[in-house]
Amino acid sequence: MIDALFGFRGRLGRLAFLGWNLAGMVVVGAIAVAFLVLGAGLAAVGVPSDGAKILGVLMALTAGGAGIWMTLAILGKRVRDIGLAPLPWMIGAITLLAVDEAVLARFTDLRFLSPFARQTPLGGLLATGSIIFLVCWPGRSESGNPGASDAVMRRMAIALTVLISIVSAGLLAPLNVFVPQRHALVQKALASGWPSVAAALLTPLAELSDARALNNLGVLRARGVGTPRNFGDASRLFASAADRGSARARLNGAMIANGSCGLNVSQAAATAERLAPITEADPAAASHIQDCLYFEATSRTLPDRDQRSITAATQVQQTGDGTVLLHSGMALLDRARTAQRPVYGNPDDERRYDSVVVPLARKAMELLFAAADAGTPGAYAPLGILSMQFGDKLGDDPLAVRLRERSNWEWLEVGAERGDWAAQCRVAQARVTQLRFDGKPYTRQAFDSAVAAARDCIDRQERQQEPRWYREPEWLVLTPRLPRQARPTLDIASAEAALNGLLFFDADRKLSENTPSDAARRKQ
Repeated sequence: MIDALFGFRGRLGRLAFLGWNLAGMVVVGAIAVAFLVLGAGLAAVGVPSDGAKILGVLMALTAGGAGIWMTLAILGKRVRDIGLAPLPWMIGAITLLAVDEAVLARFTDLRFLSPFARQTPLGGLLATGSIIFLVCWPGRSESGNPGASDAVMRRMAIALTVLISIVSAGLLAPLNVFVPQRHALVQKALASGWPSVAAALLTPLAELSDARALNNLGVLRARGVGTPRNFGDASRLFASAADRGSARARLNGAMIANGSCGLNVSQAAATAERLAPITEADPAAASHIQDCLYFEATSRTLPDRDQRSITAATQVQQTGDGTVLLHSGMALLDRARTAQRPVYGNPDDERRYDSVVVPLARKAMELLFAAADAGTPGAYAPLGILSMQFGDKLGDDPLAVRLRERSNWEWLEVGAERGDWAAQCRVAQARVTQLRFDGKPYTRQAFDSAVAAARDCIDRQERQQEPRWYREPEWLVLTPRLPRQARPTLDIASAEAALNGLLFFDADRKLSENTPSDAARRKQ
């Protein structure tokens, strides 16, 4: 075993090469574990910290040296088995890979695919071809006449190397052909969990000054997905894409400079002001503006805050995206609900209040109905709130009349029918509570229906949603705080508690009906 791992004489076939490589990794791991055990023992007896540092250096030198030595020995014997001189082959391969990483990599940002993401396409092809050659190429026959299986393996190794070369050249070379198809491959790679592949595919397109590629590569750099995080590079990529007409890159450049809108009110107001010119070209900027203007304190910096929000909402209406429409509609509804209430009996104060809340509520109504029509079930519950609180203030146009046709509870029931999880739980809880506490006898059918509704709420599973930032052709570095159909934990817990109470109540009722005293009382 020692000669096989550390000796340079002899030959190794393909399977032996793989097996001894595995054995070498086990030996390196055993060396590291031995040093760790020794270090733990020395720490237990109170050896100073300098001793631990020395032990760590010795472990790194021993494990690293043994690993390098075994790798060279195993490679040398495998190369000799193939029929080549080991020393020139290994020196040439190591030199070429070192030159590729240290020199060629300085002249281009183009990188090969993982696990050779530090190499240029040339170095990556060399490393990949070397591995295929060592694993697949048959050894030299003792008789000098290769068998049929050896010929097949040689053809397979050559075919794999050629295929990888062609695919890599097609995907990594900065060609100005098949650009839409390559962008589609980028989307599929990212959705499949291969962000490094997506970054490698975008790089040559970005070098061609493709605006979409520049923006999307900037998003990956800013998020640190598939490539090291670098805000400076991301800003430069966004600026280049914006110069080539990308409105999304202008939005991303503004967001990366100021960050997302949060509790920093002055920064939120500045971001909203900077995004305002972009809303006509990119409705995503309008959603960000709604987030920035959410807090009342922004009105101190932007006195026209309400009008800005309504203008942004008008831009959002062009998207037709139910989730985005719901986000802006709920934001305006919350603004209307939290406006300062008028002083009772003061007509001037009531007129001031109506002048503030009516435009907000009307635009919220338009957005929420648009979201509902787009198939977003979460829009019905806020429509019920809007009907209850502002329905009588919105006039008699067809949309306002439609809003007042149902009460708050009826709109909630519509949401439950359309699949809104929280609404389903609230409606189920109400049905269960009514059966238990209204004091009237109920049928088995009514009981089973209420239990089934509660169980649908409790047993429903949350869907895994794809991140929104890369759904569109041009990606977002920061996404608005859009609502999603998340698990309504509190509503589920309330429905479950009500269901448990009903089940206990029903069991107790059955038991009481079957006792002798109750039976006798019913006969009388």
